[in-house]
Amino acid sequence: MIAEANAETDFVAQNDRFKHFLHDCVKQALETKPKSLADFVLQPYFKDKSITIDQYRNLVIQALGENIQLRRLETITKHPNCSYGIYSHMGGKLVVLVEIEGAADQEGIAKEIAMHTAAESPDYLKPEEVPAHVIAREEEIARAQMQGKPANIVDKIIGGKIKAFMDQVCLINQKYVKDNTVTVQQFLDACGKKIGKSLTIRCFWRWKVGQ
Repeated sequence: MIAEANAETDFVAQNDRFKHFLHDCVKQALETKPKSLADFVLQPYFKDKSITIDQYRNLVIQALGENIQLRRLETITKHPNCSYGIYSHMGGKLVVLVEIEGAADQEGIAKEIAMHTAAESPDYLKPEEVPAHVIAREEEIARAQMQGKPANIVDKIIGGKIKAFMDQVCLINQKYVKDNTVTVQQFLDACGKKIGKSLTIRCFWRWKVGQ
């Protein structure tokens, strides 16, 4: 389970009452598995069923004197033969979770890639996931920068620019932050070879407070 609750100041975000509120929300969401955040906030609070989660939030607001919002939550379903790496940065303001398929005991590798993901901020896992309209926008920008050049040269340069864009925004194509001589995919392939298993990144979550 990943959840984000927002306060107005770091002082309140570090307050035990705020932390308990978030902990209780995560605990209840794990039990009830809500379909959406809107459904979740209307659930009776498990420690006091006379109030809803949203009413509980309002009580915390009254106690701390600052607006608090439960912004998002998502249940992460564990899969067999998968490893999970979690990396938290900036006191929990940035949290990354990486899911690797192919082995159930490689949390260390998954965490290494989670740390990379925190640092390099990829938008997509692989090129196939980049929406067509995003690629079209990059092509349009590139063409506008090369007006007047021969068409065959333009097409070649645009191809190179699109590849560079994919290498920047796709996790598996990025240069691995701890060894820029290899990509993240090549790093993962090398790790898999060492343990005799084929490893692939199945999914990643990169949540930054406020994004």
